[in-house]
Amino acid sequence: MQTKKASASCATGCPSHGKAFSAADAEVFARVEDMIDLTLKVLERDLPAPEFEKKRAKISGKRTKDYPRVPVMLAVCMQRRPPPPAKVMPEWEEQCAVACAVQNLWLTATALGAAGYWSSWTAEARDSAEMASFLGLGPGDRCLGFFLLGIAKPGAAEAYRATRGAIEAKVDWRLEEV
Repeated sequence: MQTKKASASCATGCPSHGKAFSAADAEVFARVEDMIDLTLKVLERDLPAPEFEKKRAKISGKRTKDYPRVPVMLAVCMQRRPPPPAKVMPEWEEQCAVACAVQNLWLTATALGAAGYWSSWTAEARDSAEMASFLGLGPGDRCLGFFLLGIAKPGAAEAYRATRGAIEAKVDWRLEEV
């Protein structure tokens, strides 16, 4: 509980153009099951049969193997607030604010020994009217995926660590040397 609250609290320290996290905890795992059922229903309706079967198999595997081990699943949503009359916030700024919140959540969880993963979910289900209704999103709000938070098996987190290249390969410094 401490890790969940600390991670979520840290996420609120970002630009607040509008963001929302909907927590699905172990007590409401039935809602996660309902969300997976909704996802499969949308995919079956919107995808050709071979593509649906491929995604169904992947989701079914995660449903039985991975998701039961995840104590917290957060819906990462962009909440579009009615802007003040003088200034309309561009949607890309709102999305970036949510990404900053997720990064803070991720960093805090990692610092506390938890593991996290931001899943973009499936676009067909994530962006559907059914998902928006399921998550209680308002007009203009968007689901940007789901953040799964838990404790990794010993050694598992290290196996997933990406290799970061040298900063010189990623940054073109255009500063005068002092």
